[in-house]
Amino acid sequence: MLNIDAQAAVDFAGIRYYAEDLAHLLLPSKAGDAYINSFADRLAKAEQETREGKRKLIPDTQVVEAYNELTRKESFRAKMANLGALRLYRRDSYPAKTWKAVITAGRNGTNCYPGEAIFLLTVLLPADGDLTPPPASSHPYPINAPATGPFQTLEYVVMLIPGSQTHRQIVKEFDAVAKSLGI
Repeated sequence: MLNIDAQAAVDFAGIRYYAEDLAHLLLPSKAGDAYINSFADRLAKAEQETREGKRKLIPDTQVVEAYNELTRKESFRAKMANLGALRLYRRDSYPAKTWKAVITAGRNGTNCYPGEAIFLLTVLLPADGDLTPPPASSHPYPINAPATGPFQTLEYVVMLIPGSQTHRQIVKEFDAVAKSLGI
């Protein structure tokens, strides 16, 4: 559905709908509807401006930095994101080959739209930052992906992070992520 929503996002209403999907995918419900809607509004604006050429695409290195900053705040033992594996995922993974409206490495190289940057965070977090492909005989989804699908909301990640239990902390952390990505 996310890829269909990304394809249909040709006007602001469509972009807003796509941004709302992404906000719900990334943010835990504990963030609250008001914050999730605010985040979706900012993401929609950034996505539209990027599509109109009013702002630059986001380098994948910036996505990795946002992931690293978010996880570093939660645990000094957090793994750093693997940029090479992220690039391989964006280029050669099953999602990259089928969700071409969401994953744009084929047309944008190492840069991505704001919506794609948020999507990549939703994939990096449950994979502990490493999207190294599994052996060829394994499942096509990223290693360490949740058993419920290729990705899911990060509700379970936030439950594992003690500092993220309060609404205030969640808002603070995801505002920092949005700021680092220019959203």
